[in-house]
Amino acid sequence: MIVCNFISMNPQSDVIKLTDYIRTVLDLKSAKFGKEDSYASLPLCVIDAVFSIGVHYDRHTKPTVLRWCKFTNWQPYDFSVNNVHTINDLISSIKPYEERGDGFKTLATDVFKNSQRTSSRSGILKAEAVYRFAVVLSRFGIQTLDDTKNGIKNDSEVELEIKKIPGQKSGISYKYFCMLAGSENLVKADRMLCRFASNAVGRVLMSDETERLVINACKRLNENGFPEMNPRFLDNTIWNYQRSH
Repeated sequence: MIVCNFISMNPQSDVIKLTDYIRTVLDLKSAKFGKEDSYASLPLCVIDAVFSIGVHYDRHTKPTVLRWCKFTNWQPYDFSVNNVHTINDLISSIKPYEERGDGFKTLATDVFKNSQRTSSRSGILKAEAVYRFAVVLSRFGIQTLDDTKNGIKNDSEVELEIKKIPGQKSGISYKYFCMLAGSENLVKADRMLCRFASNAVGRVLMSDETERLVINACKRLNENGFPEMNPRFLDNTIWNYQRSH
């Protein structure tokens, strides 16, 4: 006789499980954004968003962003007026490499010192993806953090163009860019969040389901003692917990 173990996949039940798990393992009352959770310039949000996909953030992404800052003499977390760098500044800095036959390879190895590609199949160097990403933003008039603080105009059109960049079809990089740029209502359902949510509900979750569950768990938290909680902050709190466990 074959015995089948039934695993509940009730979305509402999973939201409750995740919410309870969040309240059990996370110190929500003491959680806060750190200095390094917000970049001073929009171009750095692009670099981080592109280079962060599918890799260890502390080992690969963060050092890559800081190497760019060293190369350009930009300050990553200094919000003073003279440290406002635009998307066109990023494009201008990369343009000399773009105009050379092997320019993006040189940019990857000599400047970013990171030759990762956007995907193992038909992907391009992430260094080139950063440039293409910036060109799309510039085309839509998106230059600084001020252009994103109230939401990105023509958001769906911008996302559609970003998804045309090789390796960006899933839209995760664009969504994460929006979060880094200040959107409070999104989460980046990467491996960290998926692992956390999977542990909470007791089964393996894919990114789209994780995203829905975390956003709905945030709504439950809003109704039960944490009215100021938003998805981006919850994402950040979960991510910081998961990176140390």
